[in-house]
Amino acid sequence: MRSVILAFGFLVVGTCIGFFLGSRSTGLCTVFAASPTPQNQLTVSNAKPRVRGIAKSFRGDEFRGQTLQLDGMEFIDATFQGVTFTYSGGAYSFRNVIFSLPLTVRLEGPAANTSELINLIRSLNSGERRLSPSTGVPVVRETGTRKTVRKVTFAGPYLR
Repeated sequence: MRSVILAFGFLVVGTCIGFFLGSRSTGLCTVFAASPTPQNQLTVSNAKPRVRGIAKSFRGDEFRGQTLQLDGMEFIDATFQGVTFTYSGGAYSFRNVIFSLPLTVRLEGPAANTSELINLIRSLNSGERRLSPSTGVPVVRETGTRKTVRKVTFAGPYLR
C-alpha cells in the first residue's frame, strides 16, 4: 500500500511540475486548462488586411496598352484601351470612364485570396472538390470581348 501512495504522490508532483513549466503533459496523464467561454467569432489580432484609401486621382487621362496599379487610384473621365490592372485589394474608383476592351486584371495578395475563396464556395455549391491554387501565383482574368463600354461609374465597397 505504501508503494501505491508513493507512486501516486510522484504522479501528482510530476503533473504539477509539468503544468507549471508549461508542458501540461507528464507522459502518464494530461492536465487540461478550463475551456474558455464560447465565442460567436474566431478572430486573429492584426491578421485582417487593411484597406487604404484613395491616394491618387487621374482626370481626363488616356491609358493605352499600359499596366496600371488599381489600388489607391481614382480615375475620372479617363479612357482605358487594352490595359492591364494589377490589384491587391485596396480602394479604387472609376467615374465616367471609357473601357475599350480587352481588359486584363491581375489579382495579387489579398485580392487573389478573395478570388480563390469565392471559387471554392462556387465549387462547394456545385458539389465539386477543388484543389488549392499554387502559392504566390496571381489570378489573371481577361475580358472575352473586344468592344467599348462608355460612362462606367463603379467604386469598390471599401473606399477609406
